[in-house]
Amino acid sequence: MNVDRLKELGRGTYTLIFTLNTDVEVIVGSLGRVAFRRGIYSYTGSALGPSKMSLYSRVKRHVSKIKRLRWHIDYLLTRHEFEVVAVIAASSDRRFECEVSRILSNVEGVMTYRRFGSSDCCCLGHLHYYADMELAEVLRLVSLAYKGLGLPFKVLWLSKLFS
Repeated sequence: MNVDRLKELGRGTYTLIFTLNTDVEVIVGSLGRVAFRRGIYSYTGSALGPSKMSLYSRVKRHVSKIKRLRWHIDYLLTRHEFEVVAVIAASSDRRFECEVSRILSNVEGVMTYRRFGSSDCCCLGHLHYYADMELAEVLRLVSLAYKGLGLPFKVLWLSKLFS
């Protein structure tokens, strides 16, 4: 999928899938010092701004290493140890990030980081760690969450997005 196809999605919900190549501790805003283990993570959010390119703009911002630290996820993705490898996105005019996060939180072998990315809702958290899972399995689980909600989604490989 190319950049133009991502722009076509407009507004909606997205899940960033990223890797961490080593164990690290990061100070994450109001959450304080948080430990992260090497492996695969996902972060789910929404982009419902007035722009027709809300999803594109939000994902492009998240992928950028240089930005003002605004959201919890920014504290991770500005660091060189974290690398976004894929994005799953669905066009919609309503927020689905809480529903996607709840589904992922209930999967065996998936650990939810409490309060991460959920300071404006009552979710357990929007960041998930996939203990001992391969990327293909993580993509399958996240895709199933979107399918279960009836969301028509696209899987976007980062190397094809912003290269």
